[in-house]
Amino acid sequence: MNLTFIFINGINTLPTDQRGWTDRARNWIVRETDFDADCFEWFGGPLTAQLFAPLRVRQLLRVLAAYPLGTRLILVGHSFGCELICRVLQKHRCPNIQDAWLIAGACDADFDANGLNRAMQFGQLGRVFCLQASRDGALALAKQSALALRWSRWLNLLPGVHLDYGWLGLTGPVRVRYAPRVTVTHKPDHVGHSSYVNTTNLAATLSHIVNEYPLEETA
Repeated sequence: MNLTFIFINGINTLPTDQRGWTDRARNWIVRETDFDADCFEWFGGPLTAQLFAPLRVRQLLRVLAAYPLGTRLILVGHSFGCELICRVLQKHRCPNIQDAWLIAGACDADFDANGLNRAMQFGQLGRVFCLQASRDGALALAKQSALALRWSRWLNLLPGVHLDYGWLGLTGPVRVRYAPRVTVTHKPDHVGHSSYVNTTNLAATLSHIVNEYPLEETA
């Protein structure tokens, strides 16, 4: 198959931890489907994730560019991994990206601001899937603290670096210009920031994702 899932973690995730959700997701895809899968794993805390985001974007772009033309890449991010996906798409340098899955996305909810409208407009992205959970305390805190931290964007001391986080996974998307290509899933029984990727729910989440890609469409 020429379809490959790329799993991208959020903050406070150790790349060396084989029990992390990205490794488990990759192994599940390889074991349970005929698709390929890989991970882009990185480490950062609440502050360093933002400071080193431009570097992570460059690293992720290099990983994606290594795939041959014709490979259909499905990017699956959790939390700040969704922000990295949005920034990669703003670069317009990876023609292989087909869809983006944003799980509890800590990225801007405004599709004009996060670049997803433009990516879909210019053929850089096919579809967007947003997975929301109830009572996401991490994103609620991000929203509450956003106004206090927006000064880091106004000062622009380091281009591309700011201290505030988005809350797409909390509120859902706004200003979506290509609504038929955007799907929002909200499961009230999924409570908390990592509910979709925890040990209990990860297999169900992956089944939900791969169901969007019937094998007969990828042959």
